[in-house]
Amino acid sequence: MQTIKLIETKEKVLLNYKAVEMTFVTSDLIRTVVNQPIKGGFSASDMVSRIRIIDRLAAAESELIVPDSEKTLDLEDADYKALSTMVAETRWPVVSKTILAFVDSFKK
Repeated sequence: MQTIKLIETKEKVLLNYKAVEMTFVTSDLIRTVVNQPIKGGFSASDMVSRIRIIDRLAAAESELIVPDSEKTLDLEDADYKALSTMVAETRWPVVSKTILAFVDSFKK
């Protein structure tokens, strides 16, 4: 079992030649990664793996007794490995220290 902290971070990034403050939320980054189209589209087994991650994420976010600042996503080792692979292969639309830290957290 692997645990991922669900956090929110604000960062100024360059977007369309303008510095803008963006809010990066771990759960949104995970959704972006999981829904990133792969070359040739998703196979049924790809969908099963990705939906399992999305379902676990939704369950983690809906925990009412846990404050937002303490929410975590627990994934089985196989799902964590699949997510790690997706994270490594994702291309991002902005240069961000927050995104880089997110990507690096899967290299441990």
